[in-house]
Amino acid sequence: MVCSGPPEEKGLNLDEMNTPPKSLLLLTLFGLLSILGSCSRSSTPTAPEVNLEIIPGTGVGPIKLGMTMDEVKKALGQPDARPGRPLQYLSLGLAVLPTSKDETVGAIMMGDPEGGVLVERFKGVTPKGIGMKSTRQEIIAAYGQPENTKSSTGGLEELQYDSGGTQYALRGGRVVHITLRRVRQ
Repeated sequence: MVCSGPPEEKGLNLDEMNTPPKSLLLLTLFGLLSILGSCSRSSTPTAPEVNLEIIPGTGVGPIKLGMTMDEVKKALGQPDARPGRPLQYLSLGLAVLPTSKDETVGAIMMGDPEGGVLVERFKGVTPKGIGMKSTRQEIIAAYGQPENTKSSTGGLEELQYDSGGTQYALRGGRVVHITLRRVRQ
């Protein structure tokens, strides 16, 4: 039944109609709005399709150490967040940090040292297959003994390959964070 105009014009008496209480109507409306809102909003940023191969000493996918931050934005689009100078691509599980003296890429950080959701979001690997959740043994088999190692009281172990500007952070024996830095020459 399609009605046009108020019920009074149709000869209907609202007081005689069997209508639910206003509180039930408001609750139903609130519930529908909540469901629709949760369907239209995603708590996870959508990741663009990007090849994120990690090349020690060079970069990650289209991001090269030494390129300008504007070039990064052209390659990956606008960041999901920008707390200060770093560009955070949360949907990709990485952050790009400029050098302190200019707006060029000084470091690229992938994953999360605490082992959070960014570990799952970062999908890149090195040409030797090392990426998030790789083991210490796999890293050493691929790249040899690290030049330096550090262990923290919080259970984080760092394997540093200074010649390639690469650092792997492991928690529970698995990679949770990778940092690429410019190699000083």
